[in-house]
Amino acid sequence: MRSALRSLWPPPLVLAVVAGGRQFYVTVAGVDPTALPSPARVVEHGGLNRGDLWAQTLSTLQETLLGFALSIAAAWLVAVLLDFSAAARRGLYPLLVASQTIPPSPWRPC
Repeated sequence: MRSALRSLWPPPLVLAVVAGGRQFYVTVAGVDPTALPSPARVVEHGGLNRGDLWAQTLSTLQETLLGFALSIAAAWLVAVLLDFSAAARRGLYPLLVASQTIPPSPWRPC
């Protein structure tokens, strides 16, 4: 139990130090809150707009799950096609291998 607690405390501690440092900087430097909002302002407005945040969270979760399900279906279809068709294997397998040599960043939309 102790080792589990020892391994769990560093991330929250770092997060607290970073948030505290940002809060201190924004307060002392008088930074425009629209340019760099303080953590306290983010939490305050998150609480005020929790209904909108919840609606957007549900929408994002639905889209993520749909995309995940579609990707699993497409992967299953390609795997079955490659397994049962020698012609598909000869045509698709080299392209799949080549796609693994391209870093993921060019695949992301801008």
